[in-house]
Amino acid sequence: MAFLNNLPELTVQLDTRLNDIQAYIERQTNLTPTHQIDWLKNEISTSGSLFSGALSATTSTFATMALIPLYTFFLLFYRDKIQLFFEKITPEQQHYTVHQIIHRIKEVVQSYLSGVIIVMFIVSAMISTGLAIIGVPYAIFLGVLAGILNVIPYIGILTAASLAILMAAITLGNPSAPLFVLFVFLGTHLLEANIITPNIVGSKVSINPLASILALIIGEEVWGIVGMILFIPLLGIVKVMFDNIKPLEPYAFILGTEGQDEHSISWRGTWRRVKRIFIRKPHPNMDKNQE
Repeated sequence: MAFLNNLPELTVQLDTRLNDIQAYIERQTNLTPTHQIDWLKNEISTSGSLFSGALSATTSTFATMALIPLYTFFLLFYRDKIQLFFEKITPEQQHYTVHQIIHRIKEVVQSYLSGVIIVMFIVSAMISTGLAIIGVPYAIFLGVLAGILNVIPYIGILTAASLAILMAAITLGNPSAPLFVLFVFLGTHLLEANIITPNIVGSKVSINPLASILALIIGEEVWGIVGMILFIPLLGIVKVMFDNIKPLEPYAFILGTEGQDEHSISWRGTWRRVKRIFIRKPHPNMDKNQE
């Protein structure tokens, strides 16, 4: 509400900044504001197809996400019918296994949603803190907005970063402030994409970080942005099925977190490796060989 109430004042500040930029360009290039606007219109018309394509993709993504509650409602409404369907297509002696798989899939989906919410809070806190240190107004609002939009990979964080950079450029007198804001979003995105999401979301569905990253890449190639959102829980569901089918258990093992304690990407594991560099323990077989 405070942001919306101050929107007219921010618009006036934006006009002032744009006038200052036009005056600076005119001093450096001798181009009048009219010629600058004509050049800008020409560039916009040239790259119009790219912009329209990005806008179309963004609109399509939001439209698809808007349908997710509808899909969820019908899946929940027909959940008993779906379970009976799987019972009808499997032998009676395997019905217990079917019940176990369905129950485990429900836990995986619930855990994935809780993991996404945790990542959302972490991203919101990191960006809000960074923007507050820089002095950007409405730091908490912009940080929470970034955390929510982060559900949409790449496009979401890019949209939030653009708004925060624009806010810093309008309200702060320091010309390097927008650059600092860019560094905050870039650093947060790198941590989130490579460490936070693979460890938190991946661990919630018992998928190791490497498989999580590969799922994001393959999901983007197959279904675009929607695939990046859905492929991790789908991979978790596939792992549950592999766990309960004896010939496919090795594939569940390679996808899961079992046996990776020594190699997991975590702060504790990283600190253990650092200590190992400086404090070398003798190999247990060395004493036997000496004896």
